[in-house]
Amino acid sequence: VGERTGTLSTVMPQLATYLSRQREIREKIAAAATYPAIVIIIALLAMVVVSVVVVPSVSEMGDQLGMAAPAQMELVIRRVERLSTLFWIGAAFVAGLAIVVRLGMFSRTFAMSIDRLLLKLPGAGPIVQRSQIAQLMFAMESLTKNGISVEEAIQEATHVVRNRAIRADLDQIHEKLQRGMRLSDSFLGAKAIPERVGAWARVGEHTGDIASVFAQMRHYYAHEVDRSASRLTSLVEPALIVLVGAGIIVVVLRVVVPLFGAMRGVV
Repeated sequence: VGERTGTLSTVMPQLATYLSRQREIREKIAAAATYPAIVIIIALLAMVVVSVVVVPSVSEMGDQLGMAAPAQMELVIRRVERLSTLFWIGAAFVAGLAIVVRLGMFSRTFAMSIDRLLLKLPGAGPIVQRSQIAQLMFAMESLTKNGISVEEAIQEATHVVRNRAIRADLDQIHEKLQRGMRLSDSFLGAKAIPERVGAWARVGEHTGDIASVFAQMRHYYAHEVDRSASRLTSLVEPALIVLVGAGIIVVVLRVVVPLFGAMRGVV
């Protein structure tokens, strides 16, 4: 975009500010997930210790004393084995899903479906969409402000958008503009681009200052990304903590408590 407009020295500082804001958002989300992730890791390690060290030790103690394993111990062993099986099945499923998605991204149709699904995800979808629209508006503002026609600006701005669903809409918008359709009407027919963009584009057409409208939309969507990310992080952290806490309670009630009962029976 900077090379196309000849204003690379102006675009780069703005881009640096935008990328810095995006990094701050990613760090917020990562920070919200750090504590629950640590708790999950500790819980998994505890399960490994129980299944690999504690349970075999108690069983061996009972064998040395010539005592049959109490019914509670057998129950604990079955539960630990069941939890271990579920864990490895889940890990294999996640790994297999990641491999399938990674390989499927080489297919244009599959990649398009993934990007469309990404825009519909609860919580994360609006953030992805608004972030992409903010990048689009930043490019459109820079291009139109420096005398590039809207038709050419749409074509150039497509390269800064990573989501394939939005890029497909931009290709269709460019084709409509080539056929003589107005920008606002072209945007209103897009599936992955909010209708608000088309409504604001209509305002720019009436005022004759479309670059200022793109600037306002860029500020609006950048603010929306920050607000949505803050709201998501404020919800994700307590939700993960509650989920992890519930999982630990289940493990304690179904494994740890019966285990101590079994140990008292052996000793």
